[in-house]
Amino acid sequence: MKTNFIIGKKGLIDELYNLALSNFKVYGLIGGKDIFKPTSVYRCYFNLRNDLQYRDIFDSHNEFHKLHPELGFVISPSESSIIFKRMKKAGEKPVGVFHSHRYHGTFPTSLDIKTHFDDSLLCYILGVKDVSKPELKVFSIKEKKWEELIYDEES
Repeated sequence: MKTNFIIGKKGLIDELYNLALSNFKVYGLIGGKDIFKPTSVYRCYFNLRNDLQYRDIFDSHNEFHKLHPELGFVISPSESSIIFKRMKKAGEKPVGVFHSHRYHGTFPTSLDIKTHFDDSLLCYILGVKDVSKPELKVFSIKEKKWEELIYDEES
């Protein structure tokens, strides 16, 4: 049976909002025991987006990303390895990837869809275009198509 509901740990959404509102660009991984029950935020810091092997992916996608090299993210393999070990120690597994959108709406862009590396992970997008009304949306991205899921927290 397919479910469209994500029930996150109480406080998870506030943690994500606080990260997105206090940093220009934020991204990382979401951990949990189950893809539909996320419990932890693992922020990443080492963005490889402008390394030579990745820059062309962004710059060739459209003029906007070429003009804004500070936007977009590529998680460092060494950093993700450390996070995966922390998740395992906490009895969690990776269940999602999160990032902020400062200029776009809270939906996956064509670049988000193109670079979504693992169909088994959900995509959490934090919209902070209007900082007085931050927004979180969660998507399943499979075979380069997305579906919005309903997110709520434990009471």
